[in-house]
Amino acid sequence: KRKRKPDIVHKFLPIMLKLSILSAWCALSTVILGFGLWTIYPTLSSVIDSTINGICVYLSFGFTKQLYEILCSPFISCRNCADCRTVVKEANEMEQHPSFDDEQSVLG
Repeated sequence: KRKRKPDIVHKFLPIMLKLSILSAWCALSTVILGFGLWTIYPTLSSVIDSTINGICVYLSFGFTKQLYEILCSPFISCRNCADCRTVVKEANEMEQHPSFDDEQSVLG
């Protein structure tokens, strides 16, 4: 039986979606802490922001897929994200299918 290769959308959309959500968290935490806490406690603000950014970088690696899905799946459950969720679900099913051509992913 011939192995199926994933098309470009099924291969990269889950990665782009994951990195977009994590980048949004990094930017949002910096803006909120910058405007809200920076003037009062600049050191505390920097430590909290660096911790959030570090967690986001950690979650961007492939070996943290289960932890990422637990923490970030509520953010892709909006009504307008249904197409993105469908593609991510199909990509996950393709990875688990025995006829899937197992190329190394960009993020592991």
